[in-house]
Amino acid sequence: MHCSLWSLVAVVLFGSAALLPAESDQDALVLEGLSRALEENPDNAKARLKRGLYYLWRTFDYEKALGDFNRVLELDPENVTAYIGRADVFTGWDARFYDPKKALADAEKALELAPESSDVFRILGDLPGHPGMGQPKDSLVKYQKAIELEPGNLLAQIGLAYTYSKKGTPFHSQEKAMKHAAKALEIGPNESLALETMGDLLASDEATRREGLRLLNRAVSLNPRSMGTFLARGYTYLAWSMDEEWGVLLQALQEEDLGVMDSIRGNDEAFERALKKLGEKSRYAHALRDFDKAESLCPHSDDVFSARAYALQNFPGQERRALECYTRAVELNPHNANSLVERAEYLITNPHLMIDPKEAGKRAKKDEFDAAVLGEMIATRFPIVSKELEEDLGKSLEIREDSRAYFLRGSVRGSALRDYEGAVSDLTKAIELKPLDSGYYEARASVHEAFGHDDRAERDRDRISDIEDLD
Repeated sequence: MHCSLWSLVAVVLFGSAALLPAESDQDALVLEGLSRALEENPDNAKARLKRGLYYLWRTFDYEKALGDFNRVLELDPENVTAYIGRADVFTGWDARFYDPKKALADAEKALELAPESSDVFRILGDLPGHPGMGQPKDSLVKYQKAIELEPGNLLAQIGLAYTYSKKGTPFHSQEKAMKHAAKALEIGPNESLALETMGDLLASDEATRREGLRLLNRAVSLNPRSMGTFLARGYTYLAWSMDEEWGVLLQALQEEDLGVMDSIRGNDEAFERALKKLGEKSRYAHALRDFDKAESLCPHSDDVFSARAYALQNFPGQERRALECYTRAVELNPHNANSLVERAEYLITNPHLMIDPKEAGKRAKKDEFDAAVLGEMIATRFPIVSKELEEDLGKSLEIREDSRAYFLRGSVRGSALRDYEGAVSDLTKAIELKPLDSGYYEARASVHEAFGHDDRAERDRDRISDIEDLD
């Protein structure tokens, strides 16, 4: 007999009274009880499945969850819930186990075993949210099927809420997103995942940000081990800070009189002094603390390092740390097209970061550079790094076609690698994907011009004029 995944999750979370604050050590008590049962009978598949779900949804310990699900499937090769749980591990926060192809294989096996299972269609709905695994419309269809089979499927309601919230899709509807988030809250009024979803959606709108933050705070109080909630709350604080505190922090950093070497090698001391001027209770400080907490909970999550990079990238003296965070995100999950593109774009727009800080220190005089020396060092490194970026952008395009990746690779091929045909081909593909982006036409015109094709450059600039007339 294969119980519904969410019904088992509910037994673990609700039935175990695990929604009490973490200070009660309820998590430890529940896990201790399950582990004791397994010591007495290691082949107790039911207890092991419950423990795996608890690790997955409550303590977010993906390694232990995976171990339990693997053992359950050894004991019971047709356990649908274990296949779905394992697929959730393969698509979860921990990049060590991230493998959406394995998740798809488990989901297909679960579908074969239980073709009318709401939970099977929920996991099939999750998969298109991962690179190369389908389109948002596929998620919509699968989630709707899951809810048709079981209207009380909380995870499917959450999935639909986020699917409808995606801007740029033909079915984007904030009203429908909120409707499904509200349904999830109705199903689990004290469940942190439901509170996180509603809080995240509300916080994305400046008008309802404060209410969203209140729900995210409540989600944290109910489950202080949910990395996703800390990320969502951190981004909320960060957006708020960008509206109200950004200028203050930049002014404080300008007063530090930072130079070129501070950007090349980083200056954390100056940044800490600027943060103190902003204050420990500032929203920006709250965002950084939330990202720190998320990392402590899941140190192998590429999403954490992407968030930290985004928070640091615009501040003098923090460019090196931001690049290190982007690089760490790529190292943790080389299958994430966004991470590959974000790192490439950051390096292209900050070419001084291509310089080795140690080499720069040897050539700098009094911590500053002669402009000619700086230009020479960048020129020396640019073709080498650009070749690496070309490869990274190629990997991202193998995962998912994206106009920005084509644009960046085309720009690199044209300016640094002197590959006219490759640059024009990439920029043409970028234009095909976003035909009204004048920046792509300007980039292609510049490549044509640089290689002596002035007539082609003129045609592209005429097209820019046509686009501007449309506006």
